[in-house]
Amino acid sequence: MPSGGRRPGLAVVLAVAVGALPLLVAVVALSRTTWYPVGDLAQAALRQESFWGHPPLVGAAGRIATTPTCDPGPLCFGQQGNHPGPAMFWASWPLWWVLGGSGWAYQASVAALAVAAFAATVYVAYRHRGPRLAFAVAVVGAVLLRAFGASALTQPWNPYTPLVPYLLFVVLCWAAVSGRAKALPAAVAAGAYCVQCHVGYAPAVGAGLAVAVAGAVLEARRAAVPGAVRRLVAWTGAAVLVGVVLWIPPIIDQLVHDPGNVSILLDTFRDQTDEVIGFRRGAHIWLTQLDPLGNWLLGTRRIQGSASGGAALLVAWAAAATVAWRARHRDLNRLNLVLAVQSACALYWALRLDSDRYLYLVEWFWVLTGLIVLSVGWTAAIVARHRRPAWRVDRRGPALAAVALLASTAAFTYSAARVDPPDQRYSETVGALVGPTTAALEPGRTYLVNWVDPDALGGNGFGLFLQLDRAGYDVRATSGFSAAVEPHRVGDAAHADAVITVVSGDDNIAAARALPGVEELARTDHRPPAQRARYRELQARAQAQLRAIGRDDLADSVPTSIWVALIDPATPDDAFDTLSAMLAIGQGTAVFRSAEPLVL
Repeated sequence: MPSGGRRPGLAVVLAVAVGALPLLVAVVALSRTTWYPVGDLAQAALRQESFWGHPPLVGAAGRIATTPTCDPGPLCFGQQGNHPGPAMFWASWPLWWVLGGSGWAYQASVAALAVAAFAATVYVAYRHRGPRLAFAVAVVGAVLLRAFGASALTQPWNPYTPLVPYLLFVVLCWAAVSGRAKALPAAVAAGAYCVQCHVGYAPAVGAGLAVAVAGAVLEARRAAVPGAVRRLVAWTGAAVLVGVVLWIPPIIDQLVHDPGNVSILLDTFRDQTDEVIGFRRGAHIWLTQLDPLGNWLLGTRRIQGSASGGAALLVAWAAAATVAWRARHRDLNRLNLVLAVQSACALYWALRLDSDRYLYLVEWFWVLTGLIVLSVGWTAAIVARHRRPAWRVDRRGPALAAVALLASTAAFTYSAARVDPPDQRYSETVGALVGPTTAALEPGRTYLVNWVDPDALGGNGFGLFLQLDRAGYDVRATSGFSAAVEPHRVGDAAHADAVITVVSGDDNIAAARALPGVEELARTDHRPPAQRARYRELQARAQAQLRAIGRDDLADSVPTSIWVALIDPATPDDAFDTLSAMLAIGQGTAVFRSAEPLVL
């Protein structure tokens, strides 16, 4: 492929278009189903509904909390906090609003952000190194899009939304380290977006920006070009300004709330120190995600597995880096530097995990795997070009890359055309409940919405809360859910006209029906009788498994909330699998109206 003219530019544009095509297909496929967001996704939609009266200041609620003041136990929690910032909500709001503000509009806006980050990544690579490298980055990006999957890249869940922007961040850092100081403001913006979506990116983004600035400074001094230092100062100043502007909302939150969200985040990570999984388990997860024939390539979504593939890639990368260093290949050496720093930060994050069961916390490692594969392949092409000129690597390489791009895109398009909305069963539950519930409520009144939910972390409750809020009802949640629904939607029973309680589980529903003065507004159950019996069998088994290890507290919590035991590191694998099977079945759900909160 020639290096000049219009044809290479067109090839790069086509590569981006082909790589992004499956997400367009997914958005069209999702438009066929009415989607009712539940759980975390309903909370994200509530943020969109808050514009512009109460614009979001912080990110999504998470497993973040102050030190509890109650006696330690499975149901003892501190004040819940949020991920650092609201960038996800601000960035997706314009297109969400233009498309009508529906659940599908949110999915489309999230997909558009992923496509924009993918296209920007390829553009940065094109500006930095030219069409061949840009085309290779497009192939890596397209493979990553397929591995992450249409479901992940179209749902407004904060661990998923920064996956593609993180790819952009790494490439921008590489450009900055190589002397392109104008990449610094964009790197700050992309890094801030990732960190604000999920705090787990903070070490990698902080280290990446430090290396980017240091590299830009060294390149400016080395180049000795008139005006280079002045341009560096200007672009660094622009980067600082971008960072200040993007972090204004979290700073405001910290100043106006007590405790502020930054304080809650710091408190959380101080308390986490004694609960991390440690070097052996963390390093194993890290190597599993670095497997060149694993998750990043095949989308197999394994957090556990053989570490040999990742170890082999590291050995190959070390050899390739040695070759590049001896050849004094400027750009390749700087790419390897950035990837080495990011990989070390990924390892640090893996060691700090409190569980080795949650893949979503480490999926961003796949970006590094793809770029390390790119680095090794680039080095191999350089060696082949010098040792075997007759192979015509410059022609065959792009052709092979094009074949890989088309094959990956074809497979991704096939799966994207069949994508379902996330949490479809819970979405259908909320869809069945919202009509009868709204028909029974009176406009102009204030309702406190509560829930008793053993298996969905309040997912159905948040979903119904969102739909009532969208319908114009004045709905409030208790102060314990302030981080989830935002402080302006918090209230109590004393200031509400009635309490609406979303109750899941046969026993809980029967107990609610037996209470005096309680009115049932709606009921739905997706399970046939055989599945109801199976659920009870699994519940008894899970409790027995937990009691067998001396954790009666976790066993007693299962009827109230499956998730208390699911997220506890002490839960053994057999009990974890049983609880997961219970989640897969689920339970029936009903909605009740009462004068006071239900005590079940």
